[in-house]
Amino acid sequence: MRTGSEYREALRDGRRVWVVGEGLVEDVTVHPSTRPMVDEYVAWYDRHQDPEWRDLLLAPPDDSGARMPWAFVAPRSAADLRAMGRSYAATVFLTAGNMTHTPGYGNLIARSRHSRCRAPAQGLARAARPRDPLS
Repeated sequence: MRTGSEYREALRDGRRVWVVGEGLVEDVTVHPSTRPMVDEYVAWYDRHQDPEWRDLLLAPPDDSGARMPWAFVAPRSAADLRAMGRSYAATVFLTAGNMTHTPGYGNLIARSRHSRCRAPAQGLARAARPRDPLS
C-alpha cells in the first residue's frame, strides 16, 4: 500500500482542477481550498504504516504473512464485518464524519457491483478493477 507522501506526489500529475470562485488550481496539494483534504488522505494512508493503528486498520496476516487494509478486504465472516466497521469508524471519527469517502470507498462500490453482477468472469474482473490503483 502506498504511503501518504506517495499519494501526495501522485496528485502532482498535471491534472486540471477548478475551484469555484478561484479558477484553475495548479497544485491541489498546496492550494488553500484543496490542501486540507489532501492532508486528510495523506494521514489516512500513513495511519496504515503506524504501529499504533496497524491492528485496527489491517486484516490479520494471510498465509504469506502479508496484511491487507480492511478497506480493501472482501469480508468472509461476521467477525470480518465487525473489524471493518471498527476500522471505518475510527478513521471517519477523526474528521467528525467529514471524510466519509476514504480511498477504500471505491473498493466498497466495486465489491457491491461485483456481488450484484451476473456477468461472465471478464465482467466481474472489470467490476473489481477500480480498487487496484488505490492499494
